[in-house]
Amino acid sequence: MRSPASSHSGRPLVRRAAFTLIELLVVIAIIAVLIGLLLPAVQKVRDAAARTQCQNNMKQLGLAAQNYHSSFRRFPAGKGGPTTSTTNSPGVWVSWLVALLPSLEEENLYKTLNTGLSMTDLASNPNAGANVKGFLCPADSDSAFAQLRSYEDSAGAAKTTTAAMGLTNYAANLGAHYNLNSAGAPYPSATGYYGPGYGELATPSDLTTSPAKFFQGAIGYMGYGLAITDIKDGTSSTFMAGEVLPSLCTYHDWAHYPYSTTAWAINSQIKSIEAGTPAPSSKGDCVAFRSRHTGGAQFLFCDGSVKFIAESIDATTYIAISTRRGSEVITGEY
Repeated sequence: MRSPASSHSGRPLVRRAAFTLIELLVVIAIIAVLIGLLLPAVQKVRDAAARTQCQNNMKQLGLAAQNYHSSFRRFPAGKGGPTTSTTNSPGVWVSWLVALLPSLEEENLYKTLNTGLSMTDLASNPNAGANVKGFLCPADSDSAFAQLRSYEDSAGAAKTTTAAMGLTNYAANLGAHYNLNSAGAPYPSATGYYGPGYGELATPSDLTTSPAKFFQGAIGYMGYGLAITDIKDGTSSTFMAGEVLPSLCTYHDWAHYPYSTTAWAINSQIKSIEAGTPAPSSKGDCVAFRSRHTGGAQFLFCDGSVKFIAESIDATTYIAISTRRGSEVITGEY
């Protein structure tokens, strides 16, 4: 009769020692350290991928703007209609991005929009609340969902209802408006929003006779687009558009009129606006170029190139690149 400690072959059984609690804790600690080492690397890869995709989105916008210019001999108006921008027209809330939709393989969406009516009139333009993937930076998850906006109608009267508009991370460069000096100090509110000409209807002759009616960036304000020949400082030295965070500003949706200025430094006031001071609806404070990329934001230039601009850029240089006809001598690097 075999003893209980013997195998069927008669050989004694060898008991395997179990893991002790200390050994398990050591293994868990090693795994935790490895995860801690891997997570930053994974996050860096994800950030780099998001930044690359964002850059590609902006390059596509640049190509679309160049195609538009080839067809109509000018860039689209910042807002206004009809979207050909070949004639002066009333201030209908139709953005420059709407005009680029056909060149961005979004012609089907474009055909559903009534560009003779305000994009904030969702009864007539319900698809203005749609998300357009090419208008969104993947690094900003907050922009992936339509948000309620409150706007004026095309006659300038305040709307009593809000509209769920599709957002965008790419806003037109209006230049250094709402800016008092080269250091980027904002205008006092008494001077009016965004400097001279705000709300005025610009005509082609205003380019020479009343330049104050035009914002000093590359995308005109109301009803008339600018030609490459109007960008006197050079297309490779002038911003066309830059990144923004629509969750921090109620004016950054793609169909209405996404715009921004260099009056505030890149990535300025993010924490204060997220904390509710100032409010996202405060025009003078919320309209600035910002991103979720570490250290700066990406900008589209009028020649179609895209560059990452550090938030530490010299204020004078930053403002100079944002104006199309300032005749500045840019000495700083960017």
